[in-house]
Amino acid sequence: MKLGNIAIDRIDTGKRYREDYGNLDELAQSIHEKGLICPIAVVQQETSPTTYLLAAGGRRLAAHKLLEINTIPCRIYNKGLSELELRSIELEENIKRKELGPMEEIKLKSMILKLQQEIHGEKASTAPDAPGVSMRDVAELLGIDRSTLSKEISLDKFTEDFPEIPWEKMETKSEAFKMKNKIEESFIRAEMAKRAEMRIGKAGSSVFLKKLINSYIVQDFFKGVIDIPDNSINFVEIDPPYGIDLQTAKKEYSYDQIQYNEVSKELYPTFLENLFKETYRVMATDSWMICWFAPEPWFEAVYQAILSAGFTCSRMCGIWAKPTGQSKSPYTSLTNLYEMFFCAKKGKPVMAKPGQSNIFQYSSIPPNAKTHPTARPIPLIEDILTTFAHENSRVLVPFAGSGNTLLAAAKNKMVPVGFELSKEYKDSYVLNAQEIFPEK
Repeated sequence: MKLGNIAIDRIDTGKRYREDYGNLDELAQSIHEKGLICPIAVVQQETSPTTYLLAAGGRRLAAHKLLEINTIPCRIYNKGLSELELRSIELEENIKRKELGPMEEIKLKSMILKLQQEIHGEKASTAPDAPGVSMRDVAELLGIDRSTLSKEISLDKFTEDFPEIPWEKMETKSEAFKMKNKIEESFIRAEMAKRAEMRIGKAGSSVFLKKLINSYIVQDFFKGVIDIPDNSINFVEIDPPYGIDLQTAKKEYSYDQIQYNEVSKELYPTFLENLFKETYRVMATDSWMICWFAPEPWFEAVYQAILSAGFTCSRMCGIWAKPTGQSKSPYTSLTNLYEMFFCAKKGKPVMAKPGQSNIFQYSSIPPNAKTHPTARPIPLIEDILTTFAHENSRVLVPFAGSGNTLLAAAKNKMVPVGFELSKEYKDSYVLNAQEIFPEK
């Protein structure tokens, strides 16, 4: 390898790993002011000693062309390098680039390991002089420790099995690893839930627990509610999609769109209209319904939709007050320490706890203990349920989520039924039900 200046028109770019170089203006300005700090890498062509094939530095070469500079500093490799060796040089250069995203960097490391082992073979022995290339050798080449590279290669392989996950949008490696762990945990929960259901389903097992598990129905609410008779439900707890960007609003909980089903702002008014219409139909005369909602921007829209369905309702909401909260803009807005729900009536029901305050003070579930982004603590839900409903009340939960409302109802001798689209959430529910009611 030697250094030298080469005319740009003698350099063939060939097929590049990365053909989109993005905005070159900043790089071109830096080269114009300071010159090129790191030479590009080229290989002398065997067919023509005066022409060269670009091995690494496509973006720097493009910036020189933008500046209309005729020559560029190069590291010149002797002819005879294989295509694999050329690709390896390019990838090793790219891995040092600051603008690489976290997943792009991991993908490059995986490709470098694969190329190095294709060129030199995979090392089969731990002896220092053994032929071939090992994970440790590539880690040393990249300046990282072996365990880090091994974890990142494992993550890269994992992403190939789940292409539907937007890995490229992950802002950090830590976020990607958390998603990987979460997916793995969901598979473990699914298997554990399957075994639990099989065990509970055997003859002689708890009839109560069977009914409780079956009360969580994996089905769209609007399809399932068709089979619920008119005037048969005594209490309804609605925790609907909020018609907002919940992933941004609840930053402490990592989840993806596959697991949480949101409703767009455009469709939200129609969604509310159909929701409250069906809820009103199945509710018994003199019964209660509560509905959680996002006050910004839906306070008035939700309130008016409740009234339009035939309910009586006040703007005086129930409040879940929390000791700690969150703010997306802590320097420009107050931290939110509460969530709100409307209390609506069909007919003229009376409260099970007359004189109950509209403030319910409970701590949130820790983020790492949540099985659903909007999961609420069971003691809070028990307090709300026993405020409005009595033992043996039939409780409907259109959007079951974590299933905590079904569990809270069962703990207070009520008869729940809930609907949910995502099977993953029922898996967690089954395990929680088995833990809470082991002797039932």
